[in-house]
Amino acid sequence: MKSEPPRPVAQPAVACWGGRAVRGAESSNRLPLDSLVTRMRDPTFATRHRRQLSLRSTSEHVNPVMLAVCSRDSLYVQSWRQHARQCRSCAHVFSYFGLDVE
Repeated sequence: MKSEPPRPVAQPAVACWGGRAVRGAESSNRLPLDSLVTRMRDPTFATRHRRQLSLRSTSEHVNPVMLAVCSRDSLYVQSWRQHARQCRSCAHVFSYFGLDVE
């Protein structure tokens, strides 16, 4: 007689709170990770909970690698466009990638 492998048991949703996993009633105000990732696809949710760009405050000039991979209307390009209007070297990087500074 052949035995079947054990079937996976559905686990309750787990949220992380302060470095420890919590289940059930303790996590009533927290979203499970799967639900959060699903909601992040919603443009309204993403706009409301947008993070600040951390590299902007610590860098002096635009990163050419980021310009190469970002779309023209990305937040990265928009945030550096104002700086590129005043900085000649950043304006050259923008023009190299065919991006307008105006």
